[in-house]
Amino acid sequence: MEIRIDVRDDLKRVTKSLSAFAEKQIPFAIAQALNAMGKNVMVAEKSAIKTEFPTATPFTIGGVGQQKARKDRQQTTIYLRDVTATYLAPYIDGGKHHLNSRALLNPKAINLNQYGNIPKNRLAQLRGQASTFIGAVKTKSGIINGVWRRLPAKAARKGQPAQAARLQLLIRFGDALPVKQHLNWADTARAIVAKSFDAEFGKAMAKAIATAKLKP
Repeated sequence: MEIRIDVRDDLKRVTKSLSAFAEKQIPFAIAQALNAMGKNVMVAEKSAIKTEFPTATPFTIGGVGQQKARKDRQQTTIYLRDVTATYLAPYIDGGKHHLNSRALLNPKAINLNQYGNIPKNRLAQLRGQASTFIGAVKTKSGIINGVWRRLPAKAARKGQPAQAARLQLLIRFGDALPVKQHLNWADTARAIVAKSFDAEFGKAMAKAIATAKLKP
């Protein structure tokens, strides 16, 4: 998943009055300006993820990357790495949650990690315990599919069918649901480019000319 914004019209506008000497420095200045704006976009996208998902993991935040421009390649690309894109895409394009398994894992009575997620391999650990099982159970609310822990007889819950009375739901399995949060991925990038292009290109052009003058 990438962001691509064309600034060629902006370049035509700001380079009309440049001298022949200055024009030679344009490719370098363009690359520097694109990279500066790209970095600003990348920082803003990471910040948006943190704001929308306060418990996002460092892996998720680090999934936003930048491919930099060069004098011979006049474009910079802000992208999501493939793994991160698989589960963040619905929050950008709309749609349903990405499922890492056959069902949405909805934790009920289980400790979560610092990021609010079920710890890695926890489901496999529960599957291997004698006191737990995975399956569908009839409850007063209907059939619920998930991971269950067997309770001792003295801890049986009243008001539940016989089987469910001595069970505790640890993780409920559900279908993928439409996402509610939205990351304004492209709009954020366009706003930053529109606001900062003139300033970033001006700084880059001034630096390119100054550097060129110092060469023998």
